[in-house]
Amino acid sequence: MGRRARESMALRLLALISLASAHKPVFDYTLAANCPICRQYGNSTVKEIYNTPGVQAGVHFQIHMGIRKGHDGSYECVLEEPGCPMTRYFLCAQRVANGTGIDIMRFMNCFNENPIVEPKDKDALAARMERR
Repeated sequence: MGRRARESMALRLLALISLASAHKPVFDYTLAANCPICRQYGNSTVKEIYNTPGVQAGVHFQIHMGIRKGHDGSYECVLEEPGCPMTRYFLCAQRVANGTGIDIMRFMNCFNENPIVEPKDKDALAARMERR
């Protein structure tokens, strides 16, 4: 391989490395706020990934809520009353955090460390909100 070919290849490699380093990899996670399986995964695997050295600064975290429209057009979420009250609280916290991955992950870890609130247990939900 000639000198010009090596220089051309080196420039292409540098351009590729620069492009790759300009964008953080994305951790895209969809969950249900009151789902025991999602909370267990969040308290173990997601927390472990998030707390791995270098990950917080090197990865962009995107959190999405599992919401669907019911047959009547209202929103439905796993193990929640119609209207998805727990999911609304979670989304509100995401908005307050300005969508930054680190703040959202901190909130999610704190949220998951608290007991699950059953859909009809409004007193437990009120108590959780008062502790804030």
